[in-house]
Amino acid sequence: MQAMSSLPSLGRYFLPALLFLAVSARADTTTDATKAPAAVENKAQAAVAAKSETTVDDAGRFVANFQGAVQRGSQQVPTKVGNIAMNMVYYDGGPVACMVIYCDYPAGSVANSGGPDKVCQNASDGAVKSVNGTVRTSSPYQLGDLKGLEIVADIPPKDPTVPAGASVARLRFFVVGERLYQVMYIGPTGTETSATAAAFFDSFRLMR
Repeated sequence: MQAMSSLPSLGRYFLPALLFLAVSARADTTTDATKAPAAVENKAQAAVAAKSETTVDDAGRFVANFQGAVQRGSQQVPTKVGNIAMNMVYYDGGPVACMVIYCDYPAGSVANSGGPDKVCQNASDGAVKSVNGTVRTSSPYQLGDLKGLEIVADIPPKDPTVPAGASVARLRFFVVGERLYQVMYIGPTGTETSATAAAFFDSFRLMR
């Protein structure tokens, strides 16, 4: 079983669709994309106050607060250990998107890939590469007794002549058994430490 080479494919296969969904939606919403991050953040905070919804996802075994009604999807990803279902729960607010993605690998895949730390790092590398991003920061993150990884990555604009189209992705990765979780906030550069982002990340809990 060659699980090590399959796990990094996570970001390459389904992250582009979600990341570019958020980036494209914001780039196409000219009035939001050209505003200063503070203006976009004020709008996002208003949305949080007005529509914040707690999502208890039994299948994913997690709880998180999203800024509005969530959408769900599942994508089959071919890997060397067979097709893997990538399950997505997300809120797409145009300039800002928040999402939780999880997938289950066959028994033994995590150990064969080097353990949870290696799996998180591989997923991080794949996610950043998939959007031609640049890692700004990378550090361990502790969620209760669970060790994970947090990164902040800068995503270049679709149009290099429009710097305001640049985005930032803040992601946390966790492994529970053979399941990989990715918790993501995507928004205009400068909003990665905003109250909106913090509220989303602080709300995320695993049901174990």
